[in-house]
Amino acid sequence: MRGIYTTTTTNVDRSTLWFHWNYLNESLPERRKDQVGWIVSNIRNSADSGRISKEIDTKFDERDLQTITMSEAALNQSFLGMFSAVLKAIDIVSVVITLIMALIVGNTIAMGVRERTNEYGVLRAIGFRPSHVSRFILVEGVVIGVLGGLVGVILGYPVVNNGMGRMIEENMGNMFPQFKVQPSIAAFAFGLATLLGLFAAILPARKAARLQVVEALRRVG
Repeated sequence: MRGIYTTTTTNVDRSTLWFHWNYLNESLPERRKDQVGWIVSNIRNSADSGRISKEIDTKFDERDLQTITMSEAALNQSFLGMFSAVLKAIDIVSVVITLIMALIVGNTIAMGVRERTNEYGVLRAIGFRPSHVSRFILVEGVVIGVLGGLVGVILGYPVVNNGMGRMIEENMGNMFPQFKVQPSIAAFAFGLATLLGLFAAILPARKAARLQVVEALRRVG
């Protein structure tokens, strides 16, 4: 082993093993020997990458096999482009799951409001206004959203950062050099869960606020 490399940025693969091309070439069958797929070069100034890439490709324009020179970041993006359909499908599934969760939360809150209709009637009878009843339900939805967001964030960090994410980084580091739950993403997910709880409680709160006191007291369960 000649050395171990480290990276200063998180978007560079940290799990690649480099070895001399001769070791691989000697182990290949004759029909596959003396062939090169990738050539990696290091330049002193990153600002010259465009000019150097063009000069390299120009030298091979008249050869039987041409080259396509690009930066490591562009290479990673080209690989991710192959998975664009999969990523789009994941995005669509994520949106659908979010909508389903919103419906589940809304149905749960609506069932709870329906079961407590008589109690809301009692509150109205002793002087509480419709706005008070609706606020109780909205606060309940927010609390459900906050608790759900906290559970998701608390479970997401160890599962993704220490489990699934680490496995993906070790086995697919060239495409996903970093697969972690960032604090900004966790904060966004927590905020989204809170908003889902609030939005899911709006319709049950409006219905409960419109109930007449006598009608609410007559309902049982």
